[in-house]
Amino acid sequence: MLEAITGKNNLESKKGKKLARRESNRRDLMSLNNGKNNLKTILKGVGQSRQAKIQALSNEISGSEIEIENTIMLVQLVTVYLY
Repeated sequence: MLEAITGKNNLESKKGKKLARRESNRRDLMSLNNGKNNLKTILKGVGQSRQAKIQALSNEISGSEIEIENTIMLVQLVTVYLY
């Protein structure tokens, strides 16, 4: 039982980190779309065109949304298991 609770807490923590990373990527994407660069976008895509950076961030955001949905389902599954 304690293992399940610990697992649920770990999944909640991972979900929070993934949400924060997605929001960070969204802010970077908005900056790039508005024609602005920041240190992260400059260093992340050294040698890439602006369009390639935008595409890479869009792909990363899409992937993170899928991971977040899967993590939410796992949390719900563990929660049901606990009750």
